[in-house]
Order: sequence, then structure tokens, then C-alpha cells
Amino acid sequence: MPLPLHCRPVLALLGAVSLLASVAACSDEQGADDPLPITPTRCAVYWARENTLDDPPSLDFFAVDQPISAWDTGPGSYGGPQGAERDGTFAYRSPDGSLSLAESIGVATDGDFDLVIEGVAGGDDVTFTDSTGQALVDGRVVMAPPTVGTAGAASFTGVWSALDADTSSAIDWGTGTVTILYLGSSITLGGAELGGMSSYAQCYDAEAAFAPVPLRGGRIFHDVQTSTVSSGTRHGKGSR
Repeated sequence: MPLPLHCRPVLALLGAVSLLASVAACSDEQGADDPLPITPTRCAVYWARENTLDDPPSLDFFAVDQPISAWDTGPGSYGGPQGAERDGTFAYRSPDGSLSLAESIGVATDGDFDLVIEGVAGGDDVTFTDSTGQALVDGRVVMAPPTVGTAGAASFTGVWSALDADTSSAIDWGTGTVTILYLGSSITLGGAELGGMSSYAQCYDAEAAFAPVPLRGGRIFHDVQTSTVSSGTRHGKGSR
């Protein structure tokens, strides 16, 4: 005997719910919701300091960013015009760790440095040394950018942080400093700045929208600021 018409929509709804539950269970069993693996294409070393004289405190940070294939033991170099495959970018007084809101940007497009690299996997040793100053040009001027400073002596010793480390607590912090001569001032990044959480190295996927470098470095250092504020601690006074 056929069901009354008023009962049929109820059975149809129950059937749809059962089907959705089955699909969800299958998806979970197959791990469809698991994060996709990260395939790194570039690596970078970062240094930062906090300007506590600003309210709220701003960040200065410097990133040496290259294709993953360029991170090998031996001499390395910055190269090419702005936006090139290998460069160093300095963000001056960024209120949130972004490049877009930084007061100004300097870019190193020429010069040499030395690398000692165990590998490019998370936990592998990385040492960066730059004993000479590299000219910084205005990163917001495309045609014939003027020189705005110098990226001086720099060093970093540490390991590559894990690919999925995206908070300050997950980063493997290294040691070392870089001295920037910028707009007439001497600025030291790294070292004891930000409570010692001021230099690190990490590889990343350049195609991932959440992780463009050096913006990623700025985000991590901003996370350091946010974490210390929420925990009630504060770093020593910086200088402009």
C-alpha cells in the first residue's frame, strides 16, 4: 500500500540526512580534511627588532629570501632588479608586521654572503654570514630607485624551523644580528631584541597565499609582540 503523500517528504529528508552522514564519515576515514603537505620552493632568514617608542610598538625586520635551490654551502649573492629571485628586504617601522603599512622599505639587490647549509629540511643546520655592507635602494620606487641605506655585517646560526610552524611558540629561534644603516640611523636587528625571539630561518611555499616572504617574517614577529603583551611581559626599550 503506497504511503500517504504527506509522509513522503519526511522520508526523503531522512534519506538525505543519512546520505550526508555517510559521506562525512567516509571523508573522515579517508583523511580528506587533513592539511595538505607543504612543498617548499623558497627559504629565508629573518631578523627583527621592536620600536617600543612607537605606540603601539612597531617592527623593523630584514629578510634574506632565495629559491630553495640557492641555499647550499658556499658563496651566495643578492642579484637582479627589484622583485628578482634573490634579494634582501628591510621593512622600517611596520605597525603590524606587514610591508604595505611599513613607513618605508629598502631592498638589497647586489652583494655577496657565505652559507653553511646541512640541508633544507626542518631541523637542519643553517649558518649565514655577510661581512660586508650591501646597498639598500628604495623598495617603493620602480625606475632608478635611490639608495636609502646599507645592510651591514650580518650573521645567523640556527636550524630551519618546521614548514608548518606559523606561530612564535612553534618557531626554532636562532642567534645572530644584522646592522642596518638606514636614513642616517644605525639599527641592530636580532640578538636580544624581542626577548631573544628575533631571528629565525624557514622554508616555505611561495604559491601559498598565507606565506609570502618577507611578510611571513613580519607576521611571526608581530605574533611575538602579541604573545608578550597578552602574557603581561614587556621587552626593553628600543630606539629609532
